[in-house]
Formats: sequence, C-alpha cells, structure tokens
Amino acid sequence: SVLRTGKEIGVTAVVGRLEYGETLVAELDGAGDSGSAPAVLTVLGMTVTALNDEQRAKFKTDKDVKGVVITEVTPDSVAADKRLEPGDVITEAGEKAVVGAADISAAVEEAQKANKNSVLLLVAKGGKQGEMRYIAVKLKK
Repeated sequence: SVLRTGKEIGVTAVVGRLEYGETLVAELDGAGDSGSAPAVLTVLGMTVTALNDEQRAKFKTDKDVKGVVITEVTPDSVAADKRLEPGDVITEAGEKAVVGAADISAAVEEAQKANKNSVLLLVAKGGKQGEMRYIAVKLKK
C-alpha cells in the first residue's frame, strides 16, 4: 500500500517485459491526440502549450520529459517569483499528470475550490529529466 493525498491506497505490482510497457505507454499517449494545433493557455503569469516536436526542438527538451512547456513568463507574476522560465516543462499539477494546457487551469481551479493558497507543480527545469523539482506557486500575488 502507498499513501497518496493523505489516503492509503492498495496497489498491485505486475511484472512484465519493458518493451511491452513502452508500447503500452506510447499507445496511451497517442490516444488523446486529435491532430489539432496545441492549446495555448495563460495562467499564473505564464503561457503554456502542449509539448510537441517543434517545442521540444526549440527548447532542447529531453525526449523522456512529458507535459506542457512554458513559452512565456510575465515579469512580476507569481510564476516569475518562483523563477519559472521559458523552456521549463510542467509534468504534474496538483499531484496529477499534465497532458495538455487545460490540465494546469483545472489544477488551479481545483486548488481554489479547496481554498488552497498555492498549487504544487512538478517542473523539469530547462526541460531536463535530471532537473525535476516540486514548486509551490501561489494562486494570488
């Protein structure tokens, strides 16, 4: 069992071949793609967009990093206060995996409804897998 968001959850581990797991993850990642342009969203003083091949090349993001990439940060914003910058990749928001830009706003809305002062982001600084860190970003300046 593991502890998640204050609750004990029982989990079962399944042993399998690595190749099968990678194939399954690739299929799941492609399941939500509609072929449309990536959604762009401005929230908490930063502009984020889905991480595609173009963004990955532009910001030199590691191939294993998944999430949304920050493309712009407004000076004097809560994101700037936490030293978030273009090229950083948000992989989790509010302890949930981030697939698209809308996941960030959903995590912010959820935190606001729960009367929280901040939202917890898991960020790959500079898009690097080895530079992952949790950053609590205030909802209001």
